[in-house]
Amino acid sequence: MQFLKQYCIILLISSIIGTITMAQDTLMIDVNAGGINIDMTEVIQGDTLANGDRVNPSRVYKLKAGGRYVLSGPITNTGYHLEIVGEASSETVAPPIIMRQVDINGDSPDFIFYAQGDLTLKNVYMLNVDVNGTVRNVISAQADSIDLTMDNVIWDYCRTVSALWGSLDADIKITNCYIRNGANHTNTFPWMRFLGTGKIHVDTVIYTNNTFLNMGMSVFETANKSVDVGANYVLFEHNSVINSYKQVFHCAFWREAHIKNNLFFNPISCGDAILNRNQDSDLNEFAIVWIDSINAPEVIAESDRIIDISNNNYFYQGEIKNQLINDTLTNPVRFLNERDSLMDADDATWPGITVDWATITEEDPGFNSTPYNIDSLLVFAEGRREPTWPASVDITWDADGDGDPTTIGWPITEDLSYTNANLLTASTDGLPLGDLYRWFPDKYNDYFTDVENNINSEVPVSYTLNQNYPNPFNPTTIINFNLPEKAEVELSIYNVLGQKITTLVNSKLSAGNHSVQLDASNLSSGIYFYTLRSNTVTLTKKMMLLK
Repeated sequence: MQFLKQYCIILLISSIIGTITMAQDTLMIDVNAGGINIDMTEVIQGDTLANGDRVNPSRVYKLKAGGRYVLSGPITNTGYHLEIVGEASSETVAPPIIMRQVDINGDSPDFIFYAQGDLTLKNVYMLNVDVNGTVRNVISAQADSIDLTMDNVIWDYCRTVSALWGSLDADIKITNCYIRNGANHTNTFPWMRFLGTGKIHVDTVIYTNNTFLNMGMSVFETANKSVDVGANYVLFEHNSVINSYKQVFHCAFWREAHIKNNLFFNPISCGDAILNRNQDSDLNEFAIVWIDSINAPEVIAESDRIIDISNNNYFYQGEIKNQLINDTLTNPVRFLNERDSLMDADDATWPGITVDWATITEEDPGFNSTPYNIDSLLVFAEGRREPTWPASVDITWDADGDGDPTTIGWPITEDLSYTNANLLTASTDGLPLGDLYRWFPDKYNDYFTDVENNINSEVPVSYTLNQNYPNPFNPTTIINFNLPEKAEVELSIYNVLGQKITTLVNSKLSAGNHSVQLDASNLSSGIYFYTLRSNTVTLTKKMMLLK
Protein backbone atom coordinates (compact mmCIF):
# COMPACT_ATOMS: atom_id res chain seq x y z
CA MET A 1 0.00 0.00 0.00
CA GLN A 2 2.86 2.42 0.84
CA PHE A 3 4.44 1.69 -2.54
CA LEU A 4 1.11 2.37 -4.25
CA LYS A 5 0.76 5.73 -2.46
CA GLN A 6 4.32 6.74 -3.43
CA TYR A 7 3.71 5.67 -7.00
CA CYS A 8 0.50 7.73 -7.21
CA ILE A 9 2.29 10.81 -5.80
CA ILE A 10 5.12 10.42 -8.33
CA LEU A 11 2.61 9.96 -11.14
CA LEU A 12 0.66 13.06 -10.11
CA ILE A 13 3.79 15.22 -9.84
CA SER A 14 5.17 14.01 -13.15
CA SER A 15 1.80 14.62 -14.81
CA ILE A 16 1.64 18.19 -13.51
CA ILE A 17 5.24 18.86 -14.57
CA GLY A 18 4.51 17.35 -17.97
CA THR A 19 1.47 19.56 -18.31
CA ILE A 20 3.56 22.65 -17.60
CA THR A 21 6.50 21.81 -19.86
CA MET A 22 4.40 20.38 -22.70
CA ALA A 23 1.45 22.75 -22.46
CA GLN A 24 -0.71 22.81 -25.52
CA ASP A 25 0.03 25.84 -27.69
CA THR A 26 -2.74 26.97 -30.04
CA LEU A 27 -1.59 29.03 -32.99
CA MET A 28 -4.40 30.88 -34.76
CA ILE A 29 -3.54 31.19 -38.45
CA ASP A 30 -5.68 34.09 -39.60
CA VAL A 31 -6.35 34.92 -43.23
CA ASN A 32 -4.50 37.78 -44.86
CA ALA A 33 -6.20 41.07 -45.62
CA GLY A 34 -7.88 41.02 -49.00
CA GLY A 35 -8.55 37.30 -48.80
CA ILE A 36 -5.04 36.25 -49.86
CA ASN A 37 -4.54 32.57 -49.18
CA ILE A 38 -2.21 31.50 -46.36
CA ASP A 39 0.40 28.84 -47.14
CA MET A 40 -0.13 26.13 -44.49
CA THR A 41 2.99 24.25 -45.61
CA GLU A 42 5.17 27.27 -44.94
CA VAL A 43 3.67 27.88 -41.49
CA ILE A 44 3.97 24.29 -40.26
CA GLN A 45 7.44 23.73 -41.67
CA GLY A 46 8.48 27.03 -40.13
CA ASP A 47 7.84 25.51 -36.70
CA THR A 48 10.45 22.81 -37.35
CA LEU A 49 14.11 23.46 -36.52
CA ALA A 50 17.01 22.53 -38.78
CA ASN A 51 17.70 19.37 -36.76
CA GLY A 52 14.09 18.22 -37.16
CA ASP A 53 12.96 19.15 -33.63
CA ARG A 54 9.72 21.02 -33.14
CA VAL A 55 9.56 24.46 -31.56
CA ASN A 56 6.54 23.22 -29.60
CA PRO A 57 5.62 19.54 -30.06
CA SER A 58 2.12 20.14 -28.66
CA ARG A 59 1.18 22.98 -31.00
CA VAL A 60 -2.35 23.00 -32.44
CA TYR A 61 -2.90 24.93 -35.67
CA LYS A 62 -6.26 26.68 -35.61
CA LEU A 63 -7.82 27.98 -38.82
CA LYS A 64 -10.28 30.81 -39.26
CA ALA A 65 -13.83 29.93 -40.34
CA GLY A 66 -14.41 31.30 -43.83
CA GLY A 67 -10.67 31.41 -44.54
CA ARG A 68 -8.90 29.81 -47.48
CA TYR A 69 -5.57 28.08 -46.96
CA VAL A 70 -3.26 26.50 -49.51
CA LEU A 71 -0.68 23.73 -49.32
CA SER A 72 2.26 24.54 -51.56
CA GLY A 73 3.90 21.20 -50.87
CA PRO A 74 3.60 18.05 -48.79
CA ILE A 75 3.83 18.15 -44.99
CA THR A 76 5.72 15.43 -43.10
CA ASN A 77 5.21 15.23 -39.33
CA THR A 78 8.12 13.09 -38.18
CA GLY A 79 7.55 11.84 -34.64
CA TYR A 80 5.08 14.51 -33.55
CA HIS A 81 1.32 14.89 -33.41
CA LEU A 82 0.12 17.24 -36.15
CA GLU A 83 -3.24 18.72 -35.18
CA ILE A 84 -5.20 21.10 -37.44
CA VAL A 85 -8.52 22.39 -36.11
CA GLY A 86 -10.90 24.83 -37.76
CA GLU A 87 -13.26 27.25 -36.11
CA ALA A 88 -16.88 26.16 -36.10
CA SER A 89 -18.79 27.03 -39.28
CA SER A 90 -22.31 28.40 -39.57
CA GLU A 91 -25.08 28.64 -42.17
CA THR A 92 -23.42 31.76 -43.60
CA VAL A 93 -19.73 31.12 -42.87
CA ALA A 94 -18.01 28.08 -44.37
CA PRO A 95 -15.43 25.99 -42.54
CA PRO A 96 -11.81 26.91 -43.29
CA ILE A 97 -11.00 25.54 -46.75
CA ILE A 98 -7.67 23.81 -47.37
CA MET A 99 -6.74 23.43 -51.03
CA ARG A 100 -3.74 22.53 -53.18
CA GLN A 101 -1.38 24.97 -54.84
CA VAL A 102 0.40 24.04 -58.07
CA ASP A 103 4.12 24.60 -58.55
CA ILE A 104 5.78 26.53 -61.37
CA ASN A 105 5.35 23.48 -63.61
CA GLY A 106 1.63 23.35 -62.95
CA ASP A 107 1.88 20.22 -60.79
CA SER A 108 0.72 19.50 -57.24
CA PRO A 109 1.95 16.77 -54.85
CA ASP A 110 0.43 13.31 -55.02
CA PHE A 111 -0.08 13.29 -51.22
CA ILE A 112 -0.29 16.38 -49.02
CA PHE A 113 0.28 14.72 -45.64
CA TYR A 114 3.02 12.15 -45.03
CA ALA A 115 2.06 11.02 -41.54
CA GLN A 116 5.09 9.82 -39.61
CA GLY A 117 3.33 10.67 -36.34
CA ASP A 118 -0.25 11.06 -35.13
CA LEU A 119 -2.50 13.23 -37.30
CA THR A 120 -5.73 14.99 -36.30
CA LEU A 121 -7.97 17.02 -38.63
CA LYS A 122 -11.14 18.64 -37.33
CA ASN A 123 -13.73 21.17 -38.60
CA VAL A 124 -12.06 21.78 -41.98
CA TYR A 125 -13.07 21.58 -45.64
CA MET A 126 -10.50 19.66 -47.68
CA LEU A 127 -10.76 20.48 -51.40
CA ASN A 128 -8.49 17.80 -52.87
CA VAL A 129 -8.16 19.11 -56.39
CA ASP A 130 -5.77 21.68 -57.82
CA VAL A 131 -6.63 24.62 -60.05
CA ASN A 132 -6.05 22.44 -63.12
CA GLY A 133 -8.78 20.08 -61.98
CA THR A 134 -6.35 17.26 -61.13
CA VAL A 135 -7.70 15.08 -58.33
CA ARG A 136 -5.05 13.81 -55.93
CA ASN A 137 -4.50 11.65 -52.84
CA VAL A 138 -4.37 13.13 -49.35
CA ILE A 139 -2.70 11.17 -46.54
CA SER A 140 0.09 8.62 -46.72
CA ALA A 141 0.70 7.05 -43.31
CA GLN A 142 4.33 6.00 -43.00
CA ALA A 143 4.88 5.05 -39.34
CA ASP A 144 3.64 2.17 -37.23
CA SER A 145 1.08 2.47 -34.42
CA ILE A 146 -0.01 5.99 -35.28
CA ASP A 147 -3.39 7.52 -34.48
CA LEU A 148 -5.32 9.01 -37.38
CA THR A 149 -8.32 11.09 -36.26
CA MET A 150 -10.78 12.98 -38.48
CA ASP A 151 -13.81 14.73 -37.05
CA ASN A 152 -16.29 16.91 -38.96
CA VAL A 153 -14.08 17.08 -42.04
CA ILE A 154 -15.62 17.61 -45.47
CA TRP A 155 -13.59 15.79 -48.12
CA ASP A 156 -14.45 17.05 -51.59
CA TYR A 157 -12.95 15.43 -54.69
CA CYS A 158 -10.25 12.94 -53.85
CA ARG A 159 -8.72 9.64 -54.82
CA THR A 160 -7.28 7.86 -51.78
CA VAL A 161 -7.89 9.95 -48.67
CA SER A 162 -5.89 7.76 -46.30
CA ALA A 163 -3.33 5.27 -47.56
CA LEU A 164 -1.84 3.15 -44.79
CA TRP A 165 0.28 0.96 -47.02
CA GLY A 166 3.35 1.73 -44.90
CA SER A 167 1.77 1.89 -41.44
CA LEU A 168 1.29 -1.18 -39.26
CA ASP A 169 -1.19 -1.38 -36.34
CA ALA A 170 -2.65 2.09 -36.83
CA ASP A 171 -5.72 3.31 -34.96
CA ILE A 172 -8.20 5.19 -37.16
CA LYS A 173 -11.20 7.18 -35.94
CA ILE A 174 -13.49 8.81 -38.54
CA THR A 175 -16.46 10.66 -37.04
CA ASN A 176 -19.02 13.17 -38.34
CA CYS A 177 -17.28 13.52 -41.73
CA TYR A 178 -18.76 14.15 -45.17
CA ILE A 179 -16.95 12.58 -48.12
CA ARG A 180 -18.36 13.65 -51.47
CA ASN A 181 -17.43 13.42 -55.13
CA GLY A 182 -14.90 10.64 -54.69
CA ALA A 183 -14.89 9.35 -58.25
CA ASN A 184 -12.34 9.71 -61.01
CA HIS A 185 -14.67 9.85 -63.99
CA THR A 186 -12.12 9.55 -66.77
CA ASN A 187 -9.84 6.84 -65.39
CA THR A 188 -9.98 3.33 -66.78
CA PHE A 189 -10.59 2.30 -63.17
CA PRO A 190 -12.65 4.69 -61.05
CA TRP A 191 -10.29 4.78 -58.08
CA MET A 192 -11.33 6.29 -54.81
CA ARG A 193 -10.52 4.53 -51.59
CA PHE A 194 -11.42 6.57 -48.58
CA LEU A 195 -9.28 4.34 -46.39
CA GLY A 196 -6.92 1.87 -48.02
CA THR A 197 -4.43 -0.30 -46.15
CA GLY A 198 -3.31 -2.60 -48.93
CA LYS A 199 -1.81 -5.69 -47.29
CA ILE A 200 -1.08 -3.94 -43.99
CA HIS A 201 -2.73 -4.88 -40.70
CA VAL A 202 -4.54 -2.16 -38.73
CA ASP A 203 -5.54 -2.31 -35.10
CA THR A 204 -8.71 -0.27 -34.60
CA VAL A 205 -11.02 1.36 -37.16
CA ILE A 206 -14.04 3.40 -36.06
CA TYR A 207 -16.50 5.01 -38.48
CA THR A 208 -19.53 6.71 -36.89
CA ASN A 209 -21.97 9.26 -38.32
CA ASN A 210 -20.31 9.83 -41.68
CA THR A 211 -21.76 10.33 -45.16
CA PHE A 212 -20.12 9.00 -48.34
CA LEU A 213 -21.64 10.45 -51.50
CA ASN A 214 -20.72 9.55 -55.09
CA MET A 215 -17.82 7.20 -54.45
CA GLY A 216 -15.72 5.49 -57.08
CA MET A 217 -14.58 2.59 -54.94
CA SER A 218 -14.11 1.54 -51.33
CA VAL A 219 -15.29 3.28 -48.23
CA PHE A 220 -12.99 0.95 -46.33
CA GLU A 221 -10.29 -1.45 -47.55
CA THR A 222 -8.12 -3.64 -45.33
CA ALA A 223 -5.60 -6.37 -45.88
CA ASN A 224 -6.19 -9.66 -47.65
CA LYS A 225 -5.31 -13.17 -46.51
CA SER A 226 -1.61 -12.64 -47.04
CA VAL A 227 -1.40 -10.92 -43.64
CA ASP A 228 -3.99 -13.09 -41.91
CA VAL A 229 -6.05 -10.40 -40.13
CA GLY A 230 -6.99 -7.10 -41.75
CA ALA A 231 -8.16 -5.37 -38.56
CA ASN A 232 -8.47 -6.27 -34.90
CA TYR A 233 -11.55 -4.15 -34.23
CA VAL A 234 -13.97 -2.42 -36.59
CA LEU A 235 -17.03 -0.32 -35.70
CA PHE A 236 -19.07 0.92 -38.67
CA GLU A 237 -22.19 2.54 -37.23
CA HIS A 238 -24.70 5.21 -38.32
CA ASN A 239 -23.11 5.89 -41.72
CA SER A 240 -24.82 6.83 -44.99
CA VAL A 241 -23.24 5.42 -48.16
CA ILE A 242 -24.91 6.85 -51.26
CA ASN A 243 -23.96 6.08 -54.87
CA SER A 244 -20.86 3.91 -54.69
CA TYR A 245 -19.63 2.53 -57.99
CA LYS A 246 -17.60 -0.47 -56.80
CA GLN A 247 -17.15 -2.20 -53.44
CA VAL A 248 -18.30 -0.49 -50.28
CA PHE A 249 -16.09 -2.71 -48.14
CA HIS A 250 -13.06 -4.21 -49.83
CA CYS A 251 -12.22 -6.30 -46.81
CA ALA A 252 -13.41 -9.47 -45.14
CA PHE A 253 -10.76 -10.55 -42.64
CA TRP A 254 -11.71 -8.95 -39.36
CA ARG A 255 -11.08 -10.25 -35.86
CA GLU A 256 -14.01 -8.27 -34.44
CA ALA A 257 -16.45 -6.09 -36.38
CA HIS A 258 -19.79 -4.42 -35.70
CA ILE A 259 -21.72 -3.22 -38.78
CA LYS A 260 -24.99 -1.68 -37.68
CA ASN A 261 -27.45 1.19 -38.13
CA ASN A 262 -26.22 2.11 -41.62
CA LEU A 263 -27.97 3.25 -44.78
CA PHE A 264 -26.78 2.12 -48.24
CA PHE A 265 -28.33 3.68 -51.36
CA ASN A 266 -27.30 2.59 -54.86
CA PRO A 267 -24.37 0.62 -53.46
CA ILE A 268 -22.01 -1.01 -55.96
CA SER A 269 -23.84 0.43 -58.95
CA CYS A 270 -21.47 -1.44 -61.28
CA GLY A 271 -23.33 -4.58 -60.20
CA ASP A 272 -22.08 -8.11 -59.66
CA ALA A 273 -20.10 -8.66 -62.83
CA ILE A 274 -18.47 -12.09 -63.21
CA LEU A 275 -15.37 -10.38 -64.64
CA ASN A 276 -14.82 -8.64 -61.28
CA ARG A 277 -15.19 -11.71 -59.04
CA ASN A 278 -11.43 -12.32 -59.07
CA GLN A 279 -11.28 -9.79 -56.24
CA ASP A 280 -12.92 -12.36 -53.95
CA SER A 281 -10.78 -15.22 -52.62
CA ASP A 282 -13.41 -17.80 -53.65
CA LEU A 283 -14.50 -16.01 -56.84
CA ASN A 284 -17.76 -15.42 -55.02
CA GLU A 285 -20.29 -12.80 -55.99
CA PHE A 286 -19.95 -9.19 -54.92
CA ALA A 287 -21.71 -8.21 -51.71
CA ILE A 288 -22.15 -4.96 -49.81
CA VAL A 289 -20.56 -6.58 -46.75
CA TRP A 290 -17.97 -9.31 -47.15
CA ILE A 291 -17.00 -11.95 -44.59
CA ASP A 292 -14.35 -14.58 -45.19
CA SER A 293 -12.42 -17.16 -43.20
CA ILE A 294 -8.91 -16.24 -42.09
CA ASN A 295 -7.54 -19.79 -41.81
CA ALA A 296 -4.66 -18.72 -39.56
CA PRO A 297 -5.15 -20.58 -36.27
CA GLU A 298 -1.77 -19.40 -35.01
CA VAL A 299 -3.19 -15.85 -35.14
CA ILE A 300 -6.82 -16.38 -34.17
CA ALA A 301 -9.23 -19.29 -34.09
CA GLU A 302 -12.27 -18.86 -36.32
CA SER A 303 -14.44 -19.62 -33.28
CA ASP A 304 -12.99 -16.57 -31.47
CA ARG A 305 -13.98 -14.05 -34.14
CA ILE A 306 -16.86 -11.69 -33.38
CA ILE A 307 -18.81 -10.17 -36.26
CA ASP A 308 -22.15 -8.55 -35.53
CA ILE A 309 -24.28 -7.28 -38.44
CA SER A 310 -27.72 -5.80 -37.80
CA ASN A 311 -30.08 -2.92 -38.51
CA ASN A 312 -28.91 -1.94 -41.97
CA ASN A 313 -30.96 -0.86 -44.98
CA TYR A 314 -29.90 -1.02 -48.62
CA PHE A 315 -31.82 0.14 -51.68
CA TYR A 316 -31.30 0.46 -55.43
CA GLN A 317 -33.02 3.32 -57.16
CA GLY A 318 -35.41 2.05 -59.82
CA GLU A 319 -33.38 3.23 -62.81
CA ILE A 320 -30.14 1.73 -61.44
CA LYS A 321 -31.77 -1.59 -60.52
CA ASN A 322 -33.49 -1.92 -63.90
CA GLN A 323 -30.23 -1.22 -65.69
CA LEU A 324 -28.49 -3.99 -63.72
CA ILE A 325 -31.33 -6.46 -64.28
CA ASN A 326 -31.43 -5.80 -68.02
CA ASP A 327 -27.65 -6.00 -68.45
CA THR A 328 -26.54 -9.51 -69.44
CA LEU A 329 -23.10 -8.93 -67.85
CA THR A 330 -24.17 -8.23 -64.30
CA ASN A 331 -26.81 -8.36 -61.56
CA PRO A 332 -27.79 -6.19 -58.59
CA VAL A 333 -25.57 -6.87 -55.58
CA ARG A 334 -26.99 -8.51 -52.47
CA PHE A 335 -26.24 -7.38 -48.93
CA LEU A 336 -24.31 -10.59 -48.17
CA ASN A 337 -23.21 -13.29 -50.59
CA GLU A 338 -23.71 -17.04 -50.31
CA ARG A 339 -20.48 -17.66 -48.40
CA ASP A 340 -21.36 -14.98 -45.85
CA SER A 341 -24.77 -16.55 -45.28
CA LEU A 342 -23.28 -20.02 -44.81
CA MET A 343 -20.76 -18.71 -42.28
CA ASP A 344 -23.55 -17.03 -40.35
CA ALA A 345 -25.51 -20.29 -40.26
CA ASP A 346 -22.53 -22.42 -39.16
CA ASP A 347 -22.59 -21.81 -35.39
CA ALA A 348 -20.21 -24.68 -34.71
CA THR A 349 -17.36 -23.09 -36.70
CA TRP A 350 -18.27 -19.40 -36.35
CA PRO A 351 -20.34 -18.98 -33.17
CA GLY A 352 -19.37 -15.30 -33.00
CA ILE A 353 -20.69 -14.37 -36.46
CA THR A 354 -24.24 -13.07 -36.08
CA VAL A 355 -26.43 -11.56 -38.77
CA ASP A 356 -29.85 -10.34 -37.67
CA TRP A 357 -31.62 -10.89 -40.97
CA ALA A 358 -34.92 -9.49 -39.67
CA THR A 359 -33.25 -6.06 -39.40
CA ILE A 360 -31.60 -6.10 -42.85
CA THR A 361 -34.18 -4.25 -44.93
CA GLU A 362 -34.57 -3.02 -48.49
CA GLU A 363 -36.68 0.15 -48.51
CA ASP A 364 -36.52 3.48 -50.32
CA PRO A 365 -35.47 6.14 -47.77
CA GLY A 366 -37.31 8.92 -49.60
CA PHE A 367 -34.52 11.52 -49.57
CA ASN A 368 -35.55 15.15 -49.39
CA SER A 369 -33.21 15.98 -52.27
CA THR A 370 -31.31 14.03 -54.93
CA PRO A 371 -27.74 15.36 -55.07
CA TYR A 372 -26.61 14.07 -58.46
CA ASN A 373 -27.69 13.74 -62.09
CA ILE A 374 -29.30 10.29 -62.41
CA ASP A 375 -28.98 10.31 -66.20
CA SER A 376 -25.22 10.91 -66.04
CA LEU A 377 -24.82 8.27 -63.35
CA LEU A 378 -26.60 5.72 -65.54
CA VAL A 379 -24.38 6.53 -68.52
CA PHE A 380 -21.27 6.25 -66.35
CA ALA A 381 -22.32 2.96 -64.75
CA GLU A 382 -23.26 1.37 -68.05
CA GLY A 383 -20.18 2.61 -69.86
CA ARG A 384 -17.77 1.42 -67.21
CA ARG A 385 -19.11 -2.13 -67.59
CA GLU A 386 -18.10 -2.18 -71.24
CA PRO A 387 -14.49 -3.40 -71.73
CA THR A 388 -14.07 -1.15 -74.77
CA TRP A 389 -15.30 2.05 -73.12
CA PRO A 390 -12.76 4.83 -73.93
CA ALA A 391 -10.74 5.93 -70.91
CA SER A 392 -10.93 9.55 -72.07
CA VAL A 393 -14.70 9.81 -71.82
CA ASP A 394 -15.61 12.17 -68.98
CA ILE A 395 -19.00 11.62 -67.37
CA THR A 396 -19.64 13.99 -64.47
CA TRP A 397 -22.14 12.89 -61.83
CA ASP A 398 -20.81 14.86 -58.87
CA ALA A 399 -22.97 16.47 -56.21
CA ASP A 400 -22.36 20.01 -57.45
CA GLY A 401 -23.41 19.20 -60.98
CA ASP A 402 -21.52 22.09 -62.58
CA GLY A 403 -18.56 20.01 -63.73
CA ASP A 404 -16.04 22.34 -62.04
CA PRO A 405 -14.42 20.67 -59.01
CA THR A 406 -12.38 23.75 -58.08
CA THR A 407 -15.41 25.77 -56.94
CA ILE A 408 -17.57 25.18 -53.91
CA GLY A 409 -20.76 26.70 -52.62
CA TRP A 410 -21.75 27.19 -49.02
CA PRO A 411 -23.89 26.02 -47.42
CA ILE A 412 -23.96 22.63 -49.13
CA THR A 413 -27.32 22.37 -50.86
CA GLU A 414 -28.04 18.64 -50.72
CA ASP A 415 -30.32 17.37 -48.00
CA LEU A 416 -29.97 13.66 -47.31
CA SER A 417 -32.45 13.52 -44.50
CA TYR A 418 -35.36 11.29 -45.47
CA THR A 419 -39.05 10.62 -44.80
CA ASN A 420 -39.42 6.82 -44.63
CA ALA A 421 -41.15 6.31 -41.28
CA ASN A 422 -39.85 2.76 -40.86
CA LEU A 423 -36.22 3.79 -41.27
CA LEU A 424 -36.57 6.80 -38.98
CA THR A 425 -36.70 4.49 -35.96
CA ALA A 426 -34.98 1.39 -37.33
CA SER A 427 -31.62 1.58 -35.56
CA THR A 428 -30.69 -0.41 -32.48
CA ASP A 429 -31.11 2.78 -30.45
CA GLY A 430 -34.52 3.63 -31.96
CA LEU A 431 -33.06 6.47 -34.05
CA PRO A 432 -32.86 6.95 -37.85
CA LEU A 433 -30.50 4.74 -39.84
CA GLY A 434 -27.48 6.44 -41.36
CA ASP A 435 -25.61 9.61 -40.54
CA LEU A 436 -27.31 11.46 -37.68
CA TYR A 437 -24.74 14.23 -37.27
CA ARG A 438 -25.33 15.93 -40.60
CA TRP A 439 -28.92 15.00 -41.51
CA PHE A 440 -30.67 14.49 -38.15
CA PRO A 441 -28.81 16.78 -35.72
CA ASP A 442 -31.54 16.65 -33.07
CA LYS A 443 -31.35 12.85 -33.08
CA TYR A 444 -27.55 13.00 -33.01
CA ASN A 445 -27.78 14.79 -29.68
CA ASP A 446 -29.90 11.90 -28.39
CA TYR A 447 -27.35 9.42 -29.71
CA PHE A 448 -24.34 11.22 -28.30
CA THR A 449 -25.65 12.11 -24.85
CA ASP A 450 -27.72 9.06 -24.10
CA VAL A 451 -27.03 8.78 -20.38
CA GLU A 452 -30.05 6.52 -20.04
CA ASN A 453 -28.11 3.67 -21.63
CA ASN A 454 -28.16 0.94 -18.98
CA ILE A 455 -25.11 -1.26 -18.89
CA ASN A 456 -27.11 -4.10 -17.32
CA SER A 457 -30.57 -4.63 -15.91
CA GLU A 458 -29.61 -5.08 -12.26
CA VAL A 459 -30.50 -2.23 -9.91
CA PRO A 460 -27.37 -1.13 -7.96
CA VAL A 461 -27.45 -1.27 -4.17
CA SER A 462 -25.54 2.01 -3.72
CA TYR A 463 -24.34 5.15 -5.47
CA THR A 464 -21.07 4.46 -7.28
CA LEU A 465 -18.88 6.50 -9.61
CA ASN A 466 -16.51 4.39 -11.69
CA GLN A 467 -13.10 5.32 -13.00
CA ASN A 468 -13.36 6.76 -16.48
CA TYR A 469 -12.14 4.64 -19.36
CA PRO A 470 -9.77 5.00 -21.05
CA ASN A 471 -7.60 6.93 -18.61
CA PRO A 472 -5.41 8.72 -19.55
CA PHE A 473 -7.47 9.66 -22.61
CA ASN A 474 -7.47 11.82 -25.73
CA PRO A 475 -9.90 13.33 -26.53
CA THR A 476 -12.91 11.22 -25.46
CA THR A 477 -13.58 9.03 -22.46
CA ILE A 478 -16.54 7.21 -20.92
CA ILE A 479 -17.79 7.81 -17.37
CA ASN A 480 -20.06 5.17 -15.82
CA PHE A 481 -22.07 5.66 -12.63
CA ASN A 482 -24.74 3.73 -10.75
CA LEU A 483 -27.90 4.93 -8.99
CA PRO A 484 -29.79 2.75 -6.49
CA GLU A 485 -32.91 4.92 -6.83
CA LYS A 486 -34.48 7.53 -9.07
CA ALA A 487 -32.76 10.82 -8.25
CA GLU A 488 -31.84 14.31 -9.40
CA VAL A 489 -28.15 14.07 -10.26
CA GLU A 490 -25.44 16.32 -11.60
CA LEU A 491 -22.22 15.13 -13.22
CA SER A 492 -19.72 17.94 -13.77
CA ILE A 493 -16.08 18.37 -14.78
CA TYR A 494 -13.65 20.58 -12.80
CA ASN A 495 -10.06 21.72 -13.34
CA VAL A 496 -7.31 21.58 -10.69
CA LEU A 497 -8.35 25.04 -9.44
CA GLY A 498 -11.83 23.79 -8.65
CA GLN A 499 -13.43 25.73 -11.50
CA LYS A 500 -16.36 24.03 -13.19
CA ILE A 501 -15.53 23.35 -16.85
CA THR A 502 -18.75 21.75 -18.01
CA THR A 503 -21.81 19.85 -16.80
CA LEU A 504 -22.50 16.55 -18.54
CA VAL A 505 -25.69 15.60 -16.68
CA ASN A 506 -28.17 17.70 -14.73
CA SER A 507 -31.50 15.91 -14.62
CA LYS A 508 -33.60 13.28 -12.90
CA LEU A 509 -32.48 9.77 -13.84
CA SER A 510 -33.94 6.38 -13.14
CA ALA A 511 -32.32 3.79 -10.89
CA GLY A 512 -29.73 1.72 -12.73
CA ASN A 513 -26.41 1.95 -14.49
CA HIS A 514 -25.67 4.97 -16.64
CA SER A 515 -22.95 5.96 -19.07
CA VAL A 516 -21.94 9.32 -20.53
CA GLN A 517 -19.16 10.33 -22.90
CA LEU A 518 -16.90 13.33 -22.36
CA ASP A 519 -15.39 14.99 -25.43
CA ALA A 520 -12.40 17.06 -24.26
CA SER A 521 -11.32 18.26 -27.70
CA ASN A 522 -11.39 21.88 -26.54
CA LEU A 523 -9.51 21.27 -23.28
CA SER A 524 -5.78 21.38 -22.65
CA SER A 525 -3.75 18.44 -21.37
CA GLY A 526 -3.76 18.03 -17.61
CA ILE A 527 -5.51 16.70 -14.53
CA TYR A 528 -9.29 17.08 -14.22
CA PHE A 529 -11.88 15.93 -11.71
CA TYR A 530 -15.42 14.69 -12.29
CA THR A 531 -18.03 14.87 -9.54
CA LEU A 532 -21.38 13.12 -9.21
CA ARG A 533 -23.88 14.84 -6.89
CA SER A 534 -27.33 13.86 -5.70
CA ASN A 535 -29.39 14.99 -2.73
CA THR A 536 -27.47 12.68 -0.39
CA VAL A 537 -24.17 11.78 -2.07
CA THR A 538 -21.14 13.54 -3.56
CA LEU A 539 -18.54 11.37 -5.32
CA THR A 540 -15.39 12.59 -7.07
CA LYS A 541 -12.69 10.94 -9.16
CA LYS A 542 -9.61 12.17 -11.01
CA MET A 543 -8.78 11.72 -14.69
CA MET A 544 -5.92 12.71 -16.99
CA LEU A 545 -6.16 14.23 -20.47
CA LEU A 546 -3.02 13.68 -22.55
CA LYS A 547 -2.80 15.29 -25.99
